[in-house]
Amino acid sequence: MDLKNFGALFLLVHIYAVESWASPPSLIPNIKEITLSENDTLKLECTGHKNVTFVYSSDTSCTYYIIQPAKRYQYQCSSNKPNITYKFDGEKYSALFIREGVIFQETGWYGCIESDKLIAESWGGLEWIGLTPDHFNKSDVAWTYVYIKSEKSIFVEESWYEYILQENVGNDVFFSCRSTSPNTEAKFMMTTKRNLNIIHDSERGFTLKNITLADSGKYFCYADGDFENKMVQYQLKVTDNSTFYNPVIINNSPKSLIPGRTLRLRCSVIVPHGHLYLLDWKIPNQNASIAYRYSKAWNDQDSYKLTEDLIVSGVSSKDEGVYECKYIAPQLKKRVSSKINITLDNGIIALDDAVEGFEKMKHKFSSIKLQMKSLFNDYLLHQSRVEKMMDRTLAEFNQLDASLKLLKNDVRFIQSRFSNFRELDNAENKTIHF
Repeated sequence: MDLKNFGALFLLVHIYAVESWASPPSLIPNIKEITLSENDTLKLECTGHKNVTFVYSSDTSCTYYIIQPAKRYQYQCSSNKPNITYKFDGEKYSALFIREGVIFQETGWYGCIESDKLIAESWGGLEWIGLTPDHFNKSDVAWTYVYIKSEKSIFVEESWYEYILQENVGNDVFFSCRSTSPNTEAKFMMTTKRNLNIIHDSERGFTLKNITLADSGKYFCYADGDFENKMVQYQLKVTDNSTFYNPVIINNSPKSLIPGRTLRLRCSVIVPHGHLYLLDWKIPNQNASIAYRYSKAWNDQDSYKLTEDLIVSGVSSKDEGVYECKYIAPQLKKRVSSKINITLDNGIIALDDAVEGFEKMKHKFSSIKLQMKSLFNDYLLHQSRVEKMMDRTLAEFNQLDASLKLLKNDVRFIQSRFSNFRELDNAENKTIHF
């Protein structure tokens, strides 16, 4: 083989190897749709040249906030957590997905993706409510759609409940009206008289495009032959709320952020209920000591306030730069972000250190002052005790002195009586001898 042909062959093999390495992972069974019945076992296998994993319809997709006349509560269903196992045989990576005892609420999309591409897409988890291929920008996922037929419901959403949806003027609104069987066709009905621009996809639901305030009202999802006893109701509230989807960053760090201190940023966004979403930070230094704190709370009856705190400990010059908080709503094809520029106060480090040293000395002086006060109080206490003891001793001494004086007087009296007795005795003796 001449050098030219060898070079062409080498290039062809190289291109084939690169394309094979760059190709998306394979899903087994490699079919567009899978149909199961409730309580069956769903088994999928994913293989690829890199670490692979699954994204799938969340087992919480059957949890909704529902409104009935004058009664508001939460409907829940029971779902088994899928078991995913991973292995590498020396040539390829694989992941095995097994979900036993499936229920009709788990009808939906199941995909196989390389783990690093899942991270690159900024999706931190595997389970998603209302998951569709639209949630990923790139065609790096091998997809299949799973129908789970049920005798209890012809729709993924529970019948005869009213689901509240709220959306802004000009956006699209999604009604996740999907059947649990490929043989059942879902249909749509509305109370409004407007000629609406509606798109239907049996594996995504109904999409109402470019809504207006006039589109507020009731909408119904039904199937032929089951209109009387199988119908899903929606209440759409169209608003002109400029606060929706706009993340706001609040800097809760110290006023003078110097090296070694902690940076605290809070990102908040208000979103209507019923959307898949992602709140994510993009930061200049990925190697920093970072912690995230996420919370979700009701803003009003129909919307949430999502909050994610970013905490960077022991900041340095590497942590200076632009911090971006992104809100991503795949269903709306929205990517809205807010940015803040962080700089350190390097010019006041010496002054800050001096102030900190002064505060430490002040604290130490206060501590010494308290100790001195305590010692002085002890001295006063002991002085009082000594004075009382001396007073008591002096009183006892005076009492003893008085007793001694009395004793002396008694002794003198006795001596006087004894002297008189001797004189009398001597006089008697003289008389006898005369």
